[in-house]
Amino acid sequence: MTGKGIDIVEIARIERACRNRRFCERVFTKAELERATSGVGLARRFALKEALLKALGTGLAGSIRWKDVEFVDPDGRVLRLHDRVKNLLEGRKIHFGSAHSGGLAIATVVIE
Repeated sequence: MTGKGIDIVEIARIERACRNRRFCERVFTKAELERATSGVGLARRFALKEALLKALGTGLAGSIRWKDVEFVDPDGRVLRLHDRVKNLLEGRKIHFGSAHSGGLAIATVVIE
């Protein structure tokens, strides 16, 4: 294992933030926005992105952007990496999962 990350976020916080269209367009890809049918879906994706950046150990440093990490399906079936994140994680296995309950979304990521 080379990295692990976890994140928890209030669903209502992401719903409020997404009232600002610029926030959503900066953080989420078009595919993520199309597939997230509720604030829960967006919050789970946000938590997954945060957890992956923590596992990577970089955060949003340098040339890494939110959209470099794309969780089309936060249930563990479709993850797309782009640009610098794709290069940093090439050849590594990434395990991830997310859930929600009680107004919170939580995610975990492990990089091998």
